[in-house]
Amino acid sequence: MDTIQIKVKTNFLKDLTSSELEKYKYNVEHYFSPYGYSYIDVLSQNDKGFILKVSFPRFFAGNNAYLISNCDECLEVQNHLIEVLKEIFLVDCKIELQRVDIPFTYMMSHNEKFTSYIKIFRLLAFSHSKQYSTSTAKLYKDVKRNEEESFIFSDTKSISGYNKKIMIYNQYENLKTKLVPEEFSKCEDKYGDLKRRIRIEVSRRIRIKPFSLSRFKGFNILYNYSMDFKKDFMFILDDKKIMEEILEENTVKLIERLKEARQRKDFQYKIFILENIDLIYDYSMIKKAYKEVIENTKTRESAIKITKEVLEEYSSKNNIIIVNTLKKMKEMSEELYETKYSYKK
Repeated sequence: MDTIQIKVKTNFLKDLTSSELEKYKYNVEHYFSPYGYSYIDVLSQNDKGFILKVSFPRFFAGNNAYLISNCDECLEVQNHLIEVLKEIFLVDCKIELQRVDIPFTYMMSHNEKFTSYIKIFRLLAFSHSKQYSTSTAKLYKDVKRNEEESFIFSDTKSISGYNKKIMIYNQYENLKTKLVPEEFSKCEDKYGDLKRRIRIEVSRRIRIKPFSLSRFKGFNILYNYSMDFKKDFMFILDDKKIMEEILEENTVKLIERLKEARQRKDFQYKIFILENIDLIYDYSMIKKAYKEVIENTKTRESAIKITKEVLEEYSSKNNIIIVNTLKKMKEMSEELYETKYSYKK
């Protein structure tokens, strides 16, 4: 569990001045959890209500490196939130749940890094675009390091107008930019697996009737939404038919480039592979392209051998998954399916 966005509505807000509203905002944002951390942000406030962003990890540890693991923790946050609202507003408010963000964490192998998965992330972007005709996929890159840091897939043309959104990001680098050096250093020491985490954050706009404070207190958000949210991601990861279609489309392009390249007198398979690495997502694509273009069996077998060596060298040098990409995606799927939140109450 990561964050929720709620709207808090009370009848008396329309009688307050802007300075009085600001005072309420200050009081809400400066109310700390029992663990000593601020976890509520006021996104906006007016005479119709307060829009709040509530961070569940920050409640326990001050930042989102803390991984929520069960419903009890979520309900503890909600119970405290309700007490905060009662104490500050002194009336029975109505709560409108507007957005829920639920993260899932995939642990990379010790020798891998976030950018090792760049080919997989791009395949997921292609898959998402085929699932949603009006989708948008965005890549955000660190210019100084020339490394990808996050991918965002939205089901609408504008990311800000999403109904469903998936964000995949490098949690280590994300926290490094958000936290002051001293706090980040403590975070590294406390969470030894931080560098291995790929954060998959699934978000949805929620349309549900407003809650009374007492009803919201017992509404089990994690139990009600986490399995469906996980399916939003697994939907683009596991659709074999779509993935085969994507690989086939790129293999066709690769075949056309191969036919053209082989007409050159100075043609070399190693150079061809490196020049067209952008189209190659899995070793199986090359084998299929060679089978289509190279008639002579011995020539084809020799080309396949050379190509595998080139791809393995490229993969090792750049630490990028490219030879057994589909196998790695299957491993990701299996690990994410096995990783479940505890729903005990």
